[in-house]
Amino acid sequence: MDQDGDDLPPGVSGADNGVPFAQRLEAWVADARIDGAAEQRSRERWLRSAAEQDATFGGVLADLAERGESVTVQMETGRRHHGVIGVTGIDFFALRTMAGRELLMARRAVSGLRANPREVSIGARPVTTDLRLADVLSQLAADRARAVIVTSGAEGITAGELRGVGIDVATVRTEGDPPGLVYVPIDSISEVGLG
Repeated sequence: MDQDGDDLPPGVSGADNGVPFAQRLEAWVADARIDGAAEQRSRERWLRSAAEQDATFGGVLADLAERGESVTVQMETGRRHHGVIGVTGIDFFALRTMAGRELLMARRAVSGLRANPREVSIGARPVTTDLRLADVLSQLAADRARAVIVTSGAEGITAGELRGVGIDVATVRTEGDPPGLVYVPIDSISEVGLG
C-alpha cells in the first residue's frame, strides 16, 4: 500500500492530522452522498423541464384522470364545475361533478383548469383515443338520452331529448307545450349535462 495516501479517494489523506481515519472516511462518504443527491435533483429538474416543454392540454387531462384527482373547470361561458375527470377524447373530456352529475366538456370551451398544487401534471404524452364529442353524442342520441346542452350562443341552454346527430349538428326535442326541435351546431357546444 502507498504510504503517501495516493491511492485514497480525494479528500482522504494518509496523514492523520489528529482525526481518526474512520472519521475522515465517514466525512468523505457523507460528502459523496450530498454531491450525489444534488446531482440527482439537478437531473430531475432537467427532465421535468424537458417534459413540460412537450406538455399538451390533452396530456394534462389524461394525467389528472389517471390520478382521480378533484379539479375545478372554468368554462368560457363563465360556468364553473368541480369534479373528477373520467374519459378523455380528442376534443372533449367527461367530468363527474361532486354532486354525482355527468358532464361532457368541450376542450376548446375550457378557459382554465385548477388542480391540486402539490401534484404537478406534466402532460407530456399524446392522447391515444380517436373518440370525439360528436361520436359520444351520436351514441347518446341512439339511446334517446336526456341532455342539457350549454352553448356559447345568446340562448345558452337547450334541454330535452337528444334525437339525432349529423356531421356538425345535434337535434334536440325540447319539452314544452308544444314540444319543438332545436338544431345545435356541434362547434357551439361548450358542455353537455346528462340525465
